[in-house]
Amino acid sequence: MTTKIQRLAAIVIVCLSIPEVGSVVSANNSDKWSPGPASWIGDLEPNSEAEWNFDRAAHLLERAGFSGTPAEIRKLASMTPE
Repeated sequence: MTTKIQRLAAIVIVCLSIPEVGSVVSANNSDKWSPGPASWIGDLEPNSEAEWNFDRAAHLLERAGFSGTPAEIRKLASMTPE
């Protein structure tokens, strides 16, 4: 059986390692998804209908609130940017 101190030590080790895991995951996924092309940096022009899709709708919901369910994202993506 493990003692309370051993369990506490295990919890501390896990908690201290979580930020490291998060930074590795973030670094590995940074080149897979982007909110848009580099030419959009500093561009405040509205998106065209051709640029509007599920990923852009999901990104908007993440930035504007607390994200959305897949059904909410699909509903938003089906609308025009206006």
